[in-house]
Amino acid sequence: MEEDNKALLVMTSGLVKKDFELTVSDDNFTTEEALERALSERIFEMIEHDLEHLFSILYRLDVNERKVHAALQPNNYVPGNIAVARLIIARQKEKAATRLKYKQDGQDEDVSKW
Repeated sequence: MEEDNKALLVMTSGLVKKDFELTVSDDNFTTEEALERALSERIFEMIEHDLEHLFSILYRLDVNERKVHAALQPNNYVPGNIAVARLIIARQKEKAATRLKYKQDGQDEDVSKW
């Protein structure tokens, strides 16, 4: 089970690194918290300097728009960049879990369906 969680973290961090052009090595993402920290820093920069590009990425990643707008409200107890990072990681984790599931399912089948 721990191996599955590690594979999920590796795939999730790979997706996030690609989408947000993070240049941190895989060794630094040994935990989801480390990934969240790096991503939230990048999102902070994007909120300050390139908000339109951030929204474009969020749209492409299919992150729920209402949740993003709620996360960016000034009266939240969690800073907006951290809340958005958590939404992104949750969404990418869903995608990674689906990919891993179907990758494993495909390996179990020796016979083609055709």
